[in-house]
Amino acid sequence: MPVRERPPQAVLAPASAAEPVTLRQLLGVSGRIAALRATLDELSPAEEPWPDEIPAALQPEVFETLLAEVIEEMGIGELEELDCSEYPCVATLAAYDDEVISADSQDLMDLMDIRAALEERMGLPIDAHINTSPHGSWITLGAHSDDISGPRLTQRLETAWANAAL
Repeated sequence: MPVRERPPQAVLAPASAAEPVTLRQLLGVSGRIAALRATLDELSPAEEPWPDEIPAALQPEVFETLLAEVIEEMGIGELEELDCSEYPCVATLAAYDDEVISADSQDLMDLMDIRAALEERMGLPIDAHINTSPHGSWITLGAHSDDISGPRLTQRLETAWANAAL
């Protein structure tokens, strides 16, 4: 098989390299970049600042206390992480087994019961993501009032859920 020779350098250079870039072209590229940034901003919801007034149950200390009470009452699960860096807090709960379990394990149902009990106690909606693995189950949840941005809370729940899966 014959060895291919490298083409001359001029062939590798882009055809437009010899032409100077015009101001119109630069402005066109700048406009496209601005449009892409705006689209990205729409797709990446902004952080939720803590409002001046929120229901008492959503205060970080109260939420953590209610969560601990429900976990203790149910007798299963543990708080793995509580992220209150923005509104509202997002909690990750886990139930681990030493033995390999099936995907329809009781742990999964117990975590869903914790979610339901917490929602009833708080009187507020709770969004959640849940998953199971061969060694346990975990749920990420966030209680909120109606004034919360759904996409941002969903993004935070998904991030916490992905971190718990690691």
